[in-house]
This record gives sequence, structure tokens and C-alpha cells, in this order.
Amino acid sequence: MVASLPAPVSRAVVVADGDQLVVLGGLTAGSSSAAGVYRVDPSTGALRHLGDLAVATHDAAGARVGREWLVFGGGEAKTIATVQSFDDAGVGRVVGRLPTSRSDLVSASIGDRVYLLGGYDGSRPVADVLETSDGIQFDVVAQLPDPVRYPAVGVVGSKIYLFGGEGPAGATSDIQEVDPASRRARVVGHLPEARSHAAAAVIGGQVVVVGGRVGGSPSDEMLRFDPVHAAVSRAGPLPEAVADAGVAVIGETAYLVGGEGNGRLAALVAVRFATT
Repeated sequence: MVASLPAPVSRAVVVADGDQLVVLGGLTAGSSSAAGVYRVDPSTGALRHLGDLAVATHDAAGARVGREWLVFGGGEAKTIATVQSFDDAGVGRVVGRLPTSRSDLVSASIGDRVYLLGGYDGSRPVADVLETSDGIQFDVVAQLPDPVRYPAVGVVGSKIYLFGGEGPAGATSDIQEVDPASRRARVVGHLPEARSHAAAAVIGGQVVVVGGRVGGSPSDEMLRFDPVHAAVSRAGPLPEAVADAGVAVIGETAYLVGGEGNGRLAALVAVRFATT
């Protein structure tokens, strides 16, 4: 752990912004959706309140698009379809709607495109993989062969990988590859065990799947994924078990923000690997 947040939070959107982190929304220790937006300096743990989202939310996805952060869907009292922006001036506003309500989803950015994958529409996991460049117009670019909520996501080149998640029958070990260019998605491998609520990051060219829930309990395990051979290997433990952490990468370091272990966490954890 490199620092501690002022208050526990989980299921927040976390986006890298230069050498700092921006944390948007999330779930508080009192199990309420949060609207606050904060900038965190991971080198010191210093935190500054930037403003508030227009709609409090957790279990959303987010990305930096131009001069704004976009937050897609999530849960408030129920699953929502709201697309929100938050700008450098500290103003939050609603800018659009997803084609359907969607929470428990993840996002991946390739170039100027943001892809939304997985999630829950209020009754079932969602198969549609959506593409947008502005948070207003959305195109369906693929269908997940195994629709899931709470997967982990990582991007390698032009391919997006989903790790685990929860399907209609419970947690899965599937590793799904999405190729937006060919508009195809397929299962390419499996985790050692079914896992959901994990985070994933690309660190030093390696995809690392971090924590999550295994058998319903938070895990302290890290896994390496080799996309060339679709192979997974064990990569050692975290300082403590964690699920539902926000994650963003700065340089060669991934930062886990909050999450759920024995209750909600206020931890800011740095994850590094040797690049050779």
C-alpha cells in the first residue's frame, strides 16, 4: 500500500490523468452511491475534491474523452442508462443515454474510441459490445459469446480481453477476446478458476488480473495473461485480498483504488512488475 484514501470506497471509476488519478463516484462505506470527483496524487496520497457528478453512481464505467471524463451507466437506486460528463472546470452534467440501462460494466479505449463491455441491464447480463467516440452515439460492434457482469478488462494492441465475470449461472473462468476491427468476439482461454469482480491492467507489456472474488470471497491473487498463447500463470499475492477495486495505470505502475475486502477499503495500492 502506498497511501490511504480519506474514506473507504469501492466500485468507483478510476482514470489516469498524467501522473495523477481521477476517481469518480463509487460506493461509500454506508452503501450509498457517491457523486464526488477527486484527484489523487499517488506519490503522496494527497486528494483534492474537483466537484460532483450530476448523478451519483457506482458500478459504472468511464474514460477520458477530449477535455472531459465520461461516466457510463452504473447503479443508483437501480441500474441506469445515464451518460455523464465531468470537465476540467469541475462541472458535471448529463450528456446522453446508453441504448439500455447498464451497470456492472467495463470500458476500454483504443485510439479515440471507447468500448463498453459486459454489464447488467436490470434483469440479465448484456452481450452487446458498444463503441462510441462522444458518449452520445453508440454502435454495436460485437456480441459476447458469454455475456457477463463484473468482468476485468485489458487492451493489448487492437484487441480487448475480458477476464471472468458473472453470467446467468454464476462466476465464469472464460477469457473472451473482442476484435472491434473484425467485429468478432470469442472465448480464447480460461482462468485457473471462476473469478469475478477483479481488476486488470497492462503493466510493462504484461496483462495482470488482480484480486476479485473466487468462491464468493475476495482474493489476494494476481495472474499474468499471455495473449500470444492465451496462457495464464500465477503472479504472486497482493498485500491483502480485494475485489471491486478501481484501477488505472501510470507509467509502469498500476494503482488499485479502494475496493472490498473485509468491508470497504481506503487503500491505494501500487502494483509493479519487472519488464524483462
